[in-house]
Amino acid sequence: MGAISQGSNATDPEAASRRYGSEKTVTASHSKVEVIRVAVADDFSPARDDALTRPRVEFETPSGRVAIVTLVGEHDLNSHEQVKEALLLAASRRRHVLADLTRCTFLDFAVIQLLLSCHDEVTSDDGQFMLILPSGSSTHTARVLELMQLGDVLVVHETLEDAFAALDHHVRIRDLRTRFGERDRFRAECSCGWKGEEQIGVLATRHARADGTSHTDSRPARVRSGARR
Repeated sequence: MGAISQGSNATDPEAASRRYGSEKTVTASHSKVEVIRVAVADDFSPARDDALTRPRVEFETPSGRVAIVTLVGEHDLNSHEQVKEALLLAASRRRHVLADLTRCTFLDFAVIQLLLSCHDEVTSDDGQFMLILPSGSSTHTARVLELMQLGDVLVVHETLEDAFAALDHHVRIRDLRTRFGERDRFRAECSCGWKGEEQIGVLATRHARADGTSHTDSRPARVRSGARR
């Protein structure tokens, strides 16, 4: 699955940035969808007006490495372009992208494809893409994600706090070989600064992954599903 499509009707990241404006809050009205540019905040819960019932897309950058795209209400072809713009902007501005579906009541296939494309683009650049959706949710969104088994492809967290905790523990397997023909040498390393033991031999990769799994399992964040790696 490739990067997010940027056809003739799509808005490129710079144009999207101009539409959303500066770091101050800006609201852009569309025919049926409201796109809200939320100012940078220190917490995980920006102020929202729940009295607004029509679909809207919210974009925020709470830190220098994370962007959050929040979908509120029902999203289908009517909001396709606005969702695409927000995801393009998020992927171009920050290394990690969180898609908050907590208050999204409907998603059609076209919007799901945008989420999957954004996942592929972000993770291809060694970033992380995560969905936020509480367990036990009875919304159409939750049912669709379950029926399509998207939890086998995407990381899903209960809350934004859990997602931020997980970002502090992103483990990758580093190849320590420096020349051709050298014995396998691998080590698990985490974004929090932790480094596993150097593993050597034919089972080096497997042992390094086991080290990484042991490290991530020791953290408190509640991850519902694993990402495709």
